[in-house]
Amino acid sequence: MPRLSQWPVLTLLVIGLGWSATASAQVRPAPNPPPPGVAAPSTSPAPATAAEAPGYPSVPPTSLLSMSSLQDELRMTAAQKQQFRTMNDRFNQANQPDMAAANQLQEGQEAKFNELNQRMFQRFRIFEGQVQQLLQPSQWAQLQQIAFRMSVTQALSIPQIEERIRLTPEQKQRVQQIHAAAADKFFQVQRQVADQLLQSLTPPQQQVLQSLNAQAAQGGPR
Repeated sequence: MPRLSQWPVLTLLVIGLGWSATASAQVRPAPNPPPPGVAAPSTSPAPATAAEAPGYPSVPPTSLLSMSSLQDELRMTAAQKQQFRTMNDRFNQANQPDMAAANQLQEGQEAKFNELNQRMFQRFRIFEGQVQQLLQPSQWAQLQQIAFRMSVTQALSIPQIEERIRLTPEQKQRVQQIHAAAADKFFQVQRQVADQLLQSLTPPQQQVLQSLNAQAAQGGPR
């Protein structure tokens, strides 16, 4: 049984901006319903729904709201920011037992996993409603639009969606070029972050981490 982080389920919702790693066009999305209330641009055909194109990579608006720059962009008040931190902490803490239980499941226990996943999804929907109530209508609408735009990166790497919105050959080539450039930039950012993180560790800690990494690469204990 794969660990929760390997399943195409609610991990993105729980972990938050782990989704940003999908800047690479090689990453494929997890099945999620499109954000409620997000409409396609009027100049383009309507985007595929989850039923028409399974795997449409919608980004949950609440998964982005932990970013301080986005909070400032939405002009959240100090009280709103504090309330969101409290709500987000409670949401994550409530999910921890189910995530831990899911990570302990073995092969053949998909039914139990689906039960845990469904419970977390229901919990997320409640959390999402609370966040919507916290924000002003204009803030929520702006957040939804940002989330929609964030989904474009993955959406335009899925052949079914490319066909659904009828990309021309020229557009497909341009999309591929943008994806390639973005993947390279993201790779450079990852290297910079990794260097900074390693510099914060002592040499013995780095050695232990390198040993653990070698074990993981060989499929050994993690």
